Amino acid sequence: TSASGDFYQDLGNLIGVDVTSASMGFKVINTRGFNSTSPVRSVQFIDGLDNQAPGLNFPIGNLVGASELDIDNIELISGPASALYGPNAMQGVISITTKDPFVHKGLSAKVKAGSRNLLEGHFRYASTIDKKERIALKFSFSQIQAEDWEADDPLANRYGDILIEDMNLSAI
Repeated sequence: TSASGDFYQDLGNLIGVDVTSASMGFKVINTRGFNSTSPVRSVQFIDGLDNQAPGLNFPIGNLVGASELDIDNIELISGPASALYGPNAMQGVISITTKDPFVHKGLSAKVKAGSRNLLEGHFRYASTIDKKERIALKFSFSQIQAEDWEADDPLANRYGDILIEDMNLSAI
């Protein structure tokens, strides 16, 4: 459990870690002083599997990651040790381990609400399905909806001296 809105944002409380919010659901973790909104030089694993977005070739925060209820631990590796994970790990490695269904059994649910019409729900169920406890199943589900910030300031939304409203976007 973290004191901030979500566990991913809470990683920013660690020394040498910057978290940039590109939107409500897309947070970028940067280490080693390379702060940007593009996490192209970091690697994220969930249970040992690379969590890059197909086609983008970089992790997109926890947008398609593990449910908050299903996270057992998070390890953040920065500095020279991240070199063991390849050239894309220059800004670090985020290794997320989910809960083992043999150890963490049962039903759990969580609901969050907040400003900007935020409504977030998490659900997790895990159990063994045989008497010898050799086979287990786990269901994990997360849903988030909110009204993200919109760039609707006509003074800030200019392309040169042209207001975006005046541009003929169909010609582009």
